[in-house]
Amino acid sequence: REEAAKLAVLPSFTLGVEGGRLENNLLSLLQLNPWLFRTAIGMTIPIYTGGELTARIAIATARQQATVAAYGSTVLLAFREVENALTNEGIVSQRLEFDQAALRDRTEAVRISRIQYTAGATDLLSVLQLQAEQIASDVSVIKLRNTQLANRINLHLALGGSFEVQGASIIK
Repeated sequence: REEAAKLAVLPSFTLGVEGGRLENNLLSLLQLNPWLFRTAIGMTIPIYTGGELTARIAIATARQQATVAAYGSTVLLAFREVENALTNEGIVSQRLEFDQAALRDRTEAVRISRIQYTAGATDLLSVLQLQAEQIASDVSVIKLRNTQLANRINLHLALGGSFEVQGASIIK
């Protein structure tokens, strides 16, 4: 559009060619229908347009700059989304390892506490408190796995992926 606006300042040329037979009743009676050809060359030059052409150039230039800026903003947003998803993947993976280790430890503590309860060395309340902590750890691990899967989906989408398989959507 910017180029078109700049080219509008330049003169434009036209070339026209017409041809055909002359139709006249008198000539038709005499069976004389001569061929006629006409050619024309035209040129238009924008002499005074009140600044319209320069304004159009300025508008087209501004639109082009706005489009380039919007594209740059979109690219930066895409890079930020990918960077965030990759960073989150590392953080969630580390935290998941720690929470899984805590779950294993709490599961072992519940097992030992049950043995102690069976032997009469501890009361039922201690076993139940340890089981509540074990369940809380299990919930935490499940939430982290869910967060990890959601983060991987976001990374897939940020990298330009989709959920289309051979023209059909996976999610219905």
